Amino acid sequence: MTLTLPHELTEPLSWIGLEWPEADEDQLQATGKAWIDHGTRMRAHADQATAAARQVWLENEGAGVDAFERWWNGDDGPGRHLQESATAAEMIGGALVAMAGVTLALKMAFIAQLTALAVEVGQAVATATVTAGATLAEIPGWIALTRVAVRKLIHEAMALIEREIATLLRKAAKMMEKAGARTLAEKTVVRGQRTAFRGLMHEVENADVRSPLHGANFYSGLQPGGEKMRAYAEKQVNGTTSLTLEMTPGGKRFDDMKLFESGSPVNGDQAMDVWKRLSERYAQNASGEATAWTHEAWSGSVWYTREKPALQVNPNITKINEIDPFP
Repeated sequence: MTLTLPHELTEPLSWIGLEWPEADEDQLQATGKAWIDHGTRMRAHADQATAAARQVWLENEGAGVDAFERWWNGDDGPGRHLQESATAAEMIGGALVAMAGVTLALKMAFIAQLTALAVEVGQAVATATVTAGATLAEIPGWIALTRVAVRKLIHEAMALIEREIATLLRKAAKMMEKAGARTLAEKTVVRGQRTAFRGLMHEVENADVRSPLHGANFYSGLQPGGEKMRAYAEKQVNGTTSLTLEMTPGGKRFDDMKLFESGSPVNGDQAMDVWKRLSERYAQNASGEATAWTHEAWSGSVWYTREKPALQVNPNITKINEIDPFP
């Protein structure tokens, strides 16, 4: 039975201002099992077809029969394609079952956090008279901590779900394409990219992109010789007290993913959206003076559309130094 939020925790949930996960783990489990069962049936049919084909080359002789056997068992033959189609179906089913498990775990952790908050608030209210109301002053802090903890749980759980499912979908798509199901393979690739993108966006929200006081550096545009301003900016920082986004733990992790290169789990537009949000968070977490190294920066660049606007409304920023080293 799908786990729902206990009625008594409805009010604590409203305190933290978040929504209860609506994913139906039972439906995910059932759908996943249906895919696995479908794969099992396909495998049985594949075995039957291969057994029938085997009789041809066991009971007959000749060059044509030998060619038929090689074709059937070859890399592009129906024998292997049927098995790979079955495996692809089972992988999709496994991904859905895994998603059901993580969804259930997330809901249970959600309930545990809300229960702890309800107990703390209840105790604070009960002892308010004895402490002259001092315990009531702690309630906003508990609510804020719970909100942060639950939000982190959601992002971590969803990132895990989306990442693992995207990996399975990519593998399934390759098998489907080899099996000749090109249209289905293409749809699976697109579905896999969407899933990977959602997972990466959840990871972005938990990425450590903090910078030292006065140490956040940004860049945009190209140097006179055509080289990106990133290279210039990286020569102006020391990586300790001053750094660029890619030098933070979170920025380095995403930089190493090489999302814009061949083999990336997402398409180019999705990769750009990931970096836009990551860059925005970098600016939101900056403090003191921020420095931007720009030259002939495009008006629609990440610096002008995400980073600079975020710095301008960041209360911890005292000054924005926008420097063009090639005036």
